[in-house]
Amino acid sequence: SHKINIINSVISKIDVLLSFANVAIENNYTKPVVDNSLIIEIKDGRHPIVEKSVDEFVPNDTYIDDSNNHLLIITGPNMAGKSTYIRQVALIVLLSQIGSFIPAKYGRIGYVDKIFTRIGAQDELTKGQSTFMVEMSETAEILNNLSKRTLIILDEIGRGTSTYDGFSLAWSVAEYLQTKKVRTLFATHFHEITALGKYKGVKNYNVSVKKVGDEIIFLHKIEEGATDESYGIYVAKLAGVPIEVIKRANEILSKLEIEGTIKDKIIGEIEIEYPSLFSFEEKNKLDLLKDEIKKFEEIKNELKNIEIDNLKPIDALIKLKELKEKLNGKG
Repeated sequence: SHKINIINSVISKIDVLLSFANVAIENNYTKPVVDNSLIIEIKDGRHPIVEKSVDEFVPNDTYIDDSNNHLLIITGPNMAGKSTYIRQVALIVLLSQIGSFIPAKYGRIGYVDKIFTRIGAQDELTKGQSTFMVEMSETAEILNNLSKRTLIILDEIGRGTSTYDGFSLAWSVAEYLQTKKVRTLFATHFHEITALGKYKGVKNYNVSVKKVGDEIIFLHKIEEGATDESYGIYVAKLAGVPIEVIKRANEILSKLEIEGTIKDKIIGEIEIEYPSLFSFEEKNKLDLLKDEIKKFEEIKNELKNIEIDNLKPIDALIKLKELKEKLNGKG
């Protein structure tokens, strides 16, 4: 019996390795480099499942590290491929760590200790949990158990509740992850969150589209930079929503755009009145530096305007005292 178990184990391992080899050969996979770094670099990465179900799959690059590129915020239209992209990164990392070749031209994977995903939920009414409760429970599990070696995949955090609640939660989760310097792919429909891209370690990416007249072509290509359009009404039109509803939606959208977006009205106030989790100390230092620069500029201008030839010794001493007090913050 013991020998049979050993033989079964060996055969199972051979079966898995042969399967890896067959899939790699048939689908043009490549051998990844797995190391102790915190870098995830993928060239022309592909989703191993989705590419089998489409005529032509658009590959994408990925670069994540623990310094300047650890929180990637990904925006773009519905149906453009945000979810496919973030899932493909997780799958490539997983494949590399179980000994498989990967669907990419090149891959360097700094090994991960955990892969956390928040990519959708279903109601668990029998357990007394709504979709949003499940979403928040899973988010809490991620935030309470991450490490520097964790890879986090978040898809549309905050969509299960009201716009303002969802937006606030998504923003604060993004800030928290930035402070922890955890490698994270953060896909969101809250385009206002791209305002965080000015902070170190946060990079904005979008899924590109091409406008041809009134039509939209989804290019499925990940590009650096933010976008502020989701083309949700266009997607609704593609889905067959009645034209009367589409027209009315466009009218309402135009009115909202005239009155101003959440970003225009709120983001500035958030940043001014409520310092972010990761920028409070940095902001204070920056404000102090700005004050010092302003002070030196004022003193420099005063010195330029002094007519030395017409200045009496006593007036020079008085002026020197004034400038000294300004430097010491008394003026």
